[in-house]
Amino acid sequence: MSLPFLALIGAVLLSTSGQILLKKGAMLIDPDRLIMTLVTNTPLIGGLGCYLFSTALYVTALRKLDLSIAYPSTALSYVILIGASSLLYGEAITWQKIIGLAMVLGGLAMIWSQQPA
Repeated sequence: MSLPFLALIGAVLLSTSGQILLKKGAMLIDPDRLIMTLVTNTPLIGGLGCYLFSTALYVTALRKLDLSIAYPSTALSYVILIGASSLLYGEAITWQKIIGLAMVLGGLAMIWSQQPA
């Protein structure tokens, strides 16, 4: 596996981690103390940090990968997030989500199969 593709996978994993942390941070927000809650919200700040580093890795990957490969690959975050949100937050995995994830994975398989060896 090439270094740019590893950077892309790292970007997807960090982006997904960012979403998980943003959700946790959102659940901690106190509307009556909004400003103070936002600036002291460790999960929220951590989620934003994950996005920052995810962007750095993604830009690194874009230096060598085709945009038409890199951008659709970020859809892997949907697949990971469905499982993570079920495990961490008890969100339901419905048959509609499963079919949607299968479609995403099928599309990614088609796109990735066009990569030169």
